[in-house]
Amino acid sequence: MLTVIQVNGCEACSYAHTRMALKTGFSRKGIDSFPSGSAALVAPEEAQGILSGQRYADSRRRQEDDTYDALVQEYGSEGSRAIVVPIEVMTVGNMVGISFSAFLARLRGRPYRGSSLLYEIGVQLLGLPLIPVSIVHALLRWIGRKDKIRFAGPCLSGGAAAKA
Repeated sequence: MLTVIQVNGCEACSYAHTRMALKTGFSRKGIDSFPSGSAALVAPEEAQGILSGQRYADSRRRQEDDTYDALVQEYGSEGSRAIVVPIEVMTVGNMVGISFSAFLARLRGRPYRGSSLLYEIGVQLLGLPLIPVSIVHALLRWIGRKDKIRFAGPCLSGGAAAKA
């Protein structure tokens, strides 16, 4: 989650999740190491999940076959779903959080370049109801045991995950 947030640039979400991570015992140095995948601070068994989350956020929410295949190879189908579903939910939350951060910056007299008051308020009013919908959608996909979870973007087919 921290990696996806750092890629997406959601200040409100970054603050909240960094605070939670610190309360659970993460060091500041450890938190800062997530985006780089530093082998010194990221456990080897967590690296593939972190890098997949980062790649998903970097690719503008398109899960690629090779990324998902690597997750399945490392964690199995069930473990991969346990990683992918929160990433999908987190991305929707970041959309709302980024517009909220932009709105707060506007109130402080430092509006985000390229943002507008209409956008910031509109995403808050329209986006908040989408969070519970996205959570239900993600859970239904997980319960439905889809071997391959598809995100926005072109239809993905083939690869080891589709054969799993």
